[in-house]
Amino acid sequence: MLSYDAESRLASVSGISCLVVSQAYGADGLRSSYSVTPVGATTPLTNEQFLYDGGQLTQMALSVNGTVQYTDTYVYAQSGAPLELLRTQASTGTTSRYWYLLVGRGSVVVNARGKPGHALE
Repeated sequence: MLSYDAESRLASVSGISCLVVSQAYGADGLRSSYSVTPVGATTPLTNEQFLYDGGQLTQMALSVNGTVQYTDTYVYAQSGAPLELLRTQASTGTTSRYWYLLVGRGSVVVNARGKPGHALE
């Protein structure tokens, strides 16, 4: 079953494998959270919280069973093109750096890890 908010945006999906998938939006119309909760549970299995600056995603925190696993911080060039992703693991405080490799008109072709020859999708 699909449900929508007052702005006609998808708010939740239920009936899929006993899970409820929900998303919420801020006053700016951008998605502020996304969660997957087992039917009848009070704590989401997974939850993502999103922060924006001027419409650009700047941070996302992923929680599993109520515990933050990692936080992604997005860095942009002055042109607005994606530049870097910083992933901080909550359990260790370790931050990994990933750079976006752009082609042509700024399309992202790969997200490269801070090691030569190692790329992410």
